[in-house]
Parts: sequence; C-alpha cells; structure tokens
Amino acid sequence: MNHDGGFPSGRCASFVKHCTCGGRTPPRERPESIVPCFGVARSAWALAGPRGRRSRRRILPSILGACLLAGCGHGVVHTLPVSRADLPPGEPLIQTLPIHEAYYHVEPDGQVTVALRYRHRSLLGPALSAEWIMSIVVDKLPAGRERLYSLTTREVRMAQTRGLDRRRGRAVSGVLVLGAPRGGRMRGRFHAAVPQQVFTALGGWSPAHRGSIMTTTGAFEALENPAKARAIRARTEADGFDRPPRITTAPAAEK
Repeated sequence: MNHDGGFPSGRCASFVKHCTCGGRTPPRERPESIVPCFGVARSAWALAGPRGRRSRRRILPSILGACLLAGCGHGVVHTLPVSRADLPPGEPLIQTLPIHEAYYHVEPDGQVTVALRYRHRSLLGPALSAEWIMSIVVDKLPAGRERLYSLTTREVRMAQTRGLDRRRGRAVSGVLVLGAPRGGRMRGRFHAAVPQQVFTALGGWSPAHRGSIMTTTGAFEALENPAKARAIRARTEADGFDRPPRITTAPAAEK
C-alpha cells in the first residue's frame, strides 16, 4: 500500500481462480470480454516453469475453457489522490486496478446495483494479498441508449484490503453513465470523489473528513448476476456502512 492508500504499481500476479467466478455467459461472447481470461492463462503458463511444457500444454485448454464458461465481466479503475503529503521516488502518479469481476442486478422496483471487484492473491500468503470492491446503486435503468446519473454519498460504497490494512469510502460527488443492457451485459463508466476511512484495531474506523480523497474513475462491462452483485454490495455496506433510504428525485438526462 502506498502512502495515499493505493495499491502498488506493476502487473498483478493473476491466478486461475480469478476466472472461476460462476457468472452467466451470454449466447454470443464478445471477443474483448474474454481478454482478461487469456491473461490468467498466460500467468499459469509462466508459473509452470521452463521444465513444465508438457503439463502446461495439458492444463492450458482447461484453463481457457473454464474462463470462457465462467463469465466474470471486466473493466479497469484508476485512482488518484486529490492532494498528497509526500511523493516518494517510484510511487506511481496514478494507480490502475484491473477489474476481474463486474456484475449488475435489477431489483423488482427498478433499482440497479453494479458491483465491481479486483483481487490479487499473493503466492506468499494473505499478508501480501489485496482486494478492492465497489458497489454503485441507482434508481432505475436507462430509458434510452444510455443515461447520466449524479453520484452522492448514497450511491457509491468502496472497500479495500491489503494484508492488515483496511480502508473504505463513499462518494461525495461524481457522475455515472450506464448503457441499456443487451444480452445480459451492461456497460458503464464513472468518475467520483471518494474520501477514505482507515481502520485500526484500537480506534476503529477513522472519520471520513480526516482521510485522503481519492479521485476514482473507471469503465466496465458487467454481467447480469443477482447473487454475485448482491454479495459484493452487502460486503461494501458492512460495519454500519449501509445506504440511507431512497429519496425520489427528478430523472437525470437521457442520451
């Protein structure tokens, strides 16, 4: 974890479990949606070592098959502190997280949940493993091709862990653009200001106004999966971080 609460730079050590997430794959798989799975397969190929050619050739078809059938959604998120107290040599100016899982769900009342997840499982153990999750909840789907939403403290919840370091946040401002779902998939992009809270064993969660504010922006293609979306949302709302009751507002701009 760097000084401002981001994750280290560089490419994460992807693992096969990144793709065994049990999402729903639509009848026609888009080529760009399976790119992250080939990254997982490539990592497994490298881990087998120079002497493991035969074993690699045996397991590679299974890895790719599992990835294609799993269907996790994908995306990318960038984070940048609004201000810094320090800038050590080698610290990246912008943190980039590949999203390994992206889901959405529409409730009977029309409420839409988008859930994103990044995870890095270190071969050296939990102390070097990391996870970042986010849930975004808005009132209803776009009526047209896509819709612009305003983000406030209700819509966005974020939580991240790296070893014993735990942080969470909710957006104070921002925007979200969602496209109309097609074939069980929904694309979106967002930009939000998210103050962070830090957890300590003695003091619990720090006040939000004392934490660094992270500019968080990203794009995703989510798969429809109610169970996965609800599970990630519940985790982002844990420890008293639940959302306030819905307030009906005037509809935002349709595109």
